[in-house]
Amino acid sequence: PVGDTFRIRARRFPGLVNCTGIDQFHAWPRDALVSVAERFIQDVEMSGPDDVKKNLALHMAEEHLSVAKMSRYYLETQRRYNYVTPKSYLELISFFKYLLSNKRSDLQRLIDRLDVGLSTLRKTSDDVTELQKDLKTTMEKVEEKKVATNALIEEMTEQKVDAKVQEDAAQVEAKKANEESEKAMKIEKEAEQELSEAKPAMEAAAAAVDCLSKPMLTELKGLAKPPAGVDKVTNACLILIEKEYKPKKQTWARAKTMMQNVDAFKTKLSEFKGESITEEEVGMLKKYVEDESFSPEKMQSKSAAAANLCNWVV
Repeated sequence: PVGDTFRIRARRFPGLVNCTGIDQFHAWPRDALVSVAERFIQDVEMSGPDDVKKNLALHMAEEHLSVAKMSRYYLETQRRYNYVTPKSYLELISFFKYLLSNKRSDLQRLIDRLDVGLSTLRKTSDDVTELQKDLKTTMEKVEEKKVATNALIEEMTEQKVDAKVQEDAAQVEAKKANEESEKAMKIEKEAEQELSEAKPAMEAAAAAVDCLSKPMLTELKGLAKPPAGVDKVTNACLILIEKEYKPKKQTWARAKTMMQNVDAFKTKLSEFKGESITEEEVGMLKKYVEDESFSPEKMQSKSAAAANLCNWVV
């Protein structure tokens, strides 16, 4: 204690001063600082040359000694103390290890998100390429029909035998060719519309999976009994992911088994192909999707993981 109280008590009881022993701890030398730093960072994984850890230990020791030197200068010029103790040095090493671990975790998380995004883009590109191939094949067939029809018309003009019959036949062929052309144009428009409609949905599904974190899913599967409405989301996932069509087996226990391996479950969500959904599955999901309570906004208040899974299903 510092102040009048301690001063008065020391005068009244001189034994407080006369019987006090002072233990003086000297500052650690440079070699000791380097040795301590090497000991604490030897379990840290670092890439690069073998002398990285040695240089890092030397740098930490130099920083500690430079601060101690400036503290003495500060005392000489400003008459104020700045204490630099071995505890400060140990905290410096501990903070370095903590900061290095956090930065590595952040970088790995960004790498994982980039990988998922690139996978989604590659899948979308493959789908577009396949649609373009189908369209090209259809247009080639249309051109072949048109060429055949034109040849038939020319033959009818040259021969002028059975003109009426040949003319009727040509008209029939021309009509078929036009129908094929209209069908091809219709297929092209439908393909473009489906592609434009599918792309936002695919991006939304990928974003929903990105937002799903391991703690979210761990918290969800750890619930003994799901909140009202959350079981509908897991039932929809059982239908799409596990192909569980029997209502009696669409239980919370079955859903927890599905989410047992969180990483594997997220991989299934990321790799799921929307075009593989059958009409039967669409019929099963209809009762959930048309339910007013089946929405990410309403699920958000019950479970963040359930809200993202609901967004993925929709």
